[in-house]
Amino acid sequence: MSMLPKGGTIQYKRDDDIENGDTSRRISHLVTLTRGLLPADDAPITLSSRVRSFINSDHEEDEEDSFYRMPKTPKLSLRQLRLSNINADAHNHTWNENGGIPPHKFCVGDIGYIPEEGKNFSDFVILGNVLKEGLVKFKLREHAYGTQWSWKDVPIRRAPLEPFSLSEHATGWSMVVLPFAKVDCQITHSTFLESVADAWHFLLQHGKAIAMKHKVKPEELILITHAGTDQDFSIHDFDSQPPLARRPNQVFVRQPSHIPRPFGFSGIQQMNPVFPTNQPAIMYLITSSKPGFAPYWSHHPVIVSGGAARPVLNRGWVHRIGW
Repeated sequence: MSMLPKGGTIQYKRDDDIENGDTSRRISHLVTLTRGLLPADDAPITLSSRVRSFINSDHEEDEEDSFYRMPKTPKLSLRQLRLSNINADAHNHTWNENGGIPPHKFCVGDIGYIPEEGKNFSDFVILGNVLKEGLVKFKLREHAYGTQWSWKDVPIRRAPLEPFSLSEHATGWSMVVLPFAKVDCQITHSTFLESVADAWHFLLQHGKAIAMKHKVKPEELILITHAGTDQDFSIHDFDSQPPLARRPNQVFVRQPSHIPRPFGFSGIQQMNPVFPTNQPAIMYLITSSKPGFAPYWSHHPVIVSGGAARPVLNRGWVHRIGW
């Protein structure tokens, strides 16, 4: 790998393309495809028949004579390397872009390009969606993941959240909030192709025709294979519970011995109730990977249907819905 450009490392930046054409992009593809053809560091040193044909030294010829002549193997192209990786089930590489993309801006199957004058995905031009247009059928998977933390903890430790399914393709997240505490959380919803190689195979078969239809270069096409949301939220018990207080003229009686009592209970019971003590509260965050769904906090794990108003939190609760 060290014999490859840039020592076999992938350092693709779009700014390099602006200065040097598409040289940087081609090099990054070459490095990635070569890695897919070669065995991993912890795998046995074996090569597929396709790779052997690329590096065949023609032992039947005279070594000295063949040294000065062009090999019989035809000119190698990125397309050939890509097909070899796909056939060997070794082509699962994608390029990721996470910064500055609002939730639901893209859907899996969107195909488009970034114009020459564009700098990042904020300039991405969507030409269509290959799934919605019925051009191909990909197997899709979905995943939801969340973590919670408190900025007051030192050191800050993120704890995983367990999602639970609700109707209308929504997901619920429960969090225990201590009195007067604030809890921050990060929720990620993602939809992605089960096999990235299927996307590459589709581009090899249909990319040229799609590019010609929209008058762009085939190598400029970008197919979205993984999309979703990555949002920050917070919930703060600012002052939701009254302080512990006694009412005047409270009367205490002894509980009869035949009634079961919790361990450590003295048997003394108050006849007149007191204000409730400060207890932790369970709050629910409702999210969804469905476009158009507005996340919300609730005191109850229920889904609000359609365009109905989101629940209003009790006095003293302050929340944030991040994007």
